[in-house]
Amino acid sequence: MRSTRWLCCSVVSFSSFVAAGRPAHTGVAWASSSVLFSGRSVPIQLSPLRGGGARSVASMGGGKRDTRGDGMNGSLFQYKSQYASLQAFESGPLPTERKLVVLGGLSDGMMVCPYVPELAQALAAEGWSVVQANLRSSYMQWGFGSLSEDVEDVTALLDYLVEKRGAKTLAVCGHSTGSQIIAHLMRTCPHDRVSHVIMQGGVSDRESDDAEETRTRSAALELAASICSSSSSGGQELMPRDTTWAPVTAQRYLDLNAVAGTDDYFSSDLSDEQLRERFGGFYSRTNVLMAYSAEDEYVAKSVDKPNLLRRLRAAMQGDGSSGSGSNGVVAVGKVPVIVPVLVPGGDHALYAQGSADAFIETAVAFLNDRPVAAALE
Repeated sequence: MRSTRWLCCSVVSFSSFVAAGRPAHTGVAWASSSVLFSGRSVPIQLSPLRGGGARSVASMGGGKRDTRGDGMNGSLFQYKSQYASLQAFESGPLPTERKLVVLGGLSDGMMVCPYVPELAQALAAEGWSVVQANLRSSYMQWGFGSLSEDVEDVTALLDYLVEKRGAKTLAVCGHSTGSQIIAHLMRTCPHDRVSHVIMQGGVSDRESDDAEETRTRSAALELAASICSSSSSGGQELMPRDTTWAPVTAQRYLDLNAVAGTDDYFSSDLSDEQLRERFGGFYSRTNVLMAYSAEDEYVAKSVDKPNLLRRLRAAMQGDGSSGSGSNGVVAVGKVPVIVPVLVPGGDHALYAQGSADAFIETAVAFLNDRPVAAALE
């Protein structure tokens, strides 16, 4: 079990889990500057408390840097109150009409990856703000959620940014499972203001070269399927506590780990037809950047990463077999781009500074419709 330290202010307190990897994130508490509520939003600075269990620069080895401890200035606001009170944090030039929403993976919330503060700084110089959001599934709640609920929350945030915070152009960047949220958004509920999407570190949750891991997962999948088949609550019963590293319902476990489950977007053993069903037809009017880390520790060694990226690109260019509606605001007469990039030396969360710099440079160029030199042919 992971422990979390809390720092409580007179008005606001935060507890967060920062993503150092897919299944084993470390507990971090967040410090804020003095806070006064005034209207809907609150000026605030987010900064993880040092020494709270987060990976230190020294422990990550040479050439790696994590600037999240330096904090980010911006505005904290509530974007949704139905079902749960959900907040987001916007940093950069305010007000601005161009906003990038950053979504994390399992157990993430604010300050998703080490590159987020520097990406925000680079985009601020181009007139973009960066919005980080808490969803119902954020932090250790992911095991009780679903991609459909995530899409509902993200859609509410996008609508709020348009209606209340002056957004004209929106982009979404997803890390890890955040990439699956983007894929599911584009597949089921594309938003008409989203012109660019970035999928960073979108990987399969179930694909593994480890025979023992595969055997253990197979037994858990049988149990989850049995629970769901006899469930009167849609599989919302919890799996045994030792199933995985956080509490998870039977249905969510199936979504993440079953072949062709709801979350199964990036597995290399999916057929071309299955990939087209998941991705086809929804990217004809929206620019897409797929940033895949060359050394991602959560990708099976047997996966041919360049080939998978090319197959995903081909699927996105296909017609698809389900879904409908507008999916983007690329200017009339302009051909959208689908850009697959293999980030050299990159791990899952891009801790290595060289890979983080390469991703930031690529993302900034992509969002501003400039050529991306590192794109795969």
